[in-house]
Amino acid sequence: MDDTLGEAGSLLLLGIAKMQAGELKHAGALVGESLPLHRELGLERDLAECLEVMAEVAGGLGEERRAARLWGAAGALREATDNPWVLFERRLHEPYLAAARSRMEESEWSEGWEEGWAMTLDEAVSYALEVDASA
Repeated sequence: MDDTLGEAGSLLLLGIAKMQAGELKHAGALVGESLPLHRELGLERDLAECLEVMAEVAGGLGEERRAARLWGAAGALREATDNPWVLFERRLHEPYLAAARSRMEESEWSEGWEEGWAMTLDEAVSYALEVDASA
């Protein structure tokens, strides 16, 4: 049917549902399919949300440094495009952010966050899509 917008949105929402259900790898796979579609469409808010879910997946898999980088990249995108969290996004994502942050020393978290913040959008998307990018 060539409905890229519908496909991108559906994959993201399914990925969020899988994340909420604790199916981390499935969530990552779905959002990994959604991310390039959102990039192609230029949907900045949804791109940030994709990066956030990928950060949540990384954190859930114990890849704290990767999670910090992805959270930083998502934060930079939200700031650059004036797309702060709305209430439902805050309620959805903040617990994962806090959990990931609590598992690292503050200096390590800040360093990873800053590395993500410094990424270009293309770098962040590529990093989020790397299969074995934990560091």
